[in-house]
Parts: sequence; C-alpha cells; structure tokens
Amino acid sequence: MTLTKKSVKIKKRSRLFRFLCYVFALVLLASASVTIFAIGPLSENEKAKTDSLILSSVKSKSPVSKSYDTVWYKYRNKKLPVKFKTVYEETDELEIGKKEIDIQGKNGTKLVVYKDKYINGELSGSKIVKEIIIAKPVNKVIKVGTKRVDSLSSYENTNVAISELDMPKSIKLDKNGIPLNYDRCIKGKATAYTGDTITSTGKTPIPGYIAVDPKEIPYGSELYVVSSDGKYVYGYSIAEDTGGFVQMQNTDIDLFMNNDEMCEEWGNRSVNIYVLS
Repeated sequence: MTLTKKSVKIKKRSRLFRFLCYVFALVLLASASVTIFAIGPLSENEKAKTDSLILSSVKSKSPVSKSYDTVWYKYRNKKLPVKFKTVYEETDELEIGKKEIDIQGKNGTKLVVYKDKYINGELSGSKIVKEIIIAKPVNKVIKVGTKRVDSLSSYENTNVAISELDMPKSIKLDKNGIPLNYDRCIKGKATAYTGDTITSTGKTPIPGYIAVDPKEIPYGSELYVVSSDGKYVYGYSIAEDTGGFVQMQNTDIDLFMNNDEMCEEWGNRSVNIYVLS
C-alpha cells in the first residue's frame, strides 16, 4: 500500500499526540497518585524517553509531611476575695486629732470564671471571661474628730491648725506642713491674746485673725504660722489687728486664742511666720 505524503504526516502527528498523552498521564500518576491510561501503543524509543522523564520528575519531588496541633478549651471557676475599702468620716462627737473605728471592714467574695486554652495537652493561656459578686465587701469606717476643745495641749503634735479660717485651695503644703510658695519667712516670737470683740480692721476676732505691726506686716497680709519646735500649727492667718505688743521688743505677732488658759499655755513662743505669695 502506497502512502501519500499527507497520510504520512497525519500518522506522525497521531504518534506524537499519543506520546504526549502518555507522558502527561505518567506525570500525573507520579505526582497525584491518579491512575491514567495512555492512548495507543508507543514505540520502544518513545517509552525510553518517557521513563527517563518520569524518573527525573519523581527524584526532584521532595516528600511533604503534615502535622496538626490538638487545641481544646476548658472552663473553670475560682472564688476570690474582694478587698474592703477604708472610709474616713468626720464627726463633731470626737475631739480634733482623735479617731475611732465605727465599722470593722470585711472582705467580700467573687466567683471568677476562667477560660483555659490547651495545645497538645499543655496549658498555653488563660483569660477571665466573667466575674460574679457573691458577697459584697463591707467598708471599714473610721470616724475623725472635728470637735474643737479649749485646750492648747489637744493640738500638740497633731498637725491640726489652731486657726479656724479655711485655707484657700491654691495654698499647697509640702510633706512637712510648710507652704510650697511664700515670699519670705520671718523667724520671730509670738504671744497670744483673747477676749477682744472687734479687730482694728473691724472684724470679729476668731482664731486665725492675728495682730501685727502694720509697718512690718501690712493689714490683709496672708500668713502661715507654725511653732519653731514643730509642736503646734497655728496655720493659715490674716493680719487684721494690732495692739500694745508692738511696743515690746521681743514679740513680732500676737495670735488670737479662744480662752485665757490657751494663751497662758502658749506664752511667748518662737515661731516661723511664712508671708504667703
């Protein structure tokens, strides 16, 4: 049988197509473990080329191993204390400087729910998901005395001011009870007086309004007075009065007190007079 050139070309293309299909099928078989059948027979030369190609492909492909973590969660409950707070309340039933426990504090209880995360059986983390108050805490209440007493000794070493004037919030004290800002400090002497009904500037005398020499300390000056030994704090004061003590050489200011006993107990005491800014 005589083959034309056209039929020879078709036959060669058919063999080439079968060869490519066979190679493609074997590559898929090696990489994906899928069974695929080639179409038509191949010559020995084509098979050799195909086997060489497949062997090269299999050798270059490295094995892939996969591992998985086991993750699980566990909820647990734990009771914890809720600490009480300490609250201070002023009372005029106690003298200044005295304190008294009115209510003893008691801790409360809360139930805390935790969510624990485990990876491959090992605890890797925990977080709080809920808190429930089982019993509320009872705050500790301490009463602080505000009742003034007519005795100078009741103010000794208490850091409580004898002055009854309200100190402006703008005036700040350091940890030692000394004003942070002042123009100057006069180290001098102070006596005490009582009984007057009106000051030189027309004010009703109360502890905190003090007598000065207006030539040295002008009326209206704001002062802060403490004893030099630190035992007494006369406190925030305003220069509103003057008197005969100005003629005395050993006195710089005269402090108003509530009674004669306090004045006698005070005597003539060394003081630090802070002239405020």
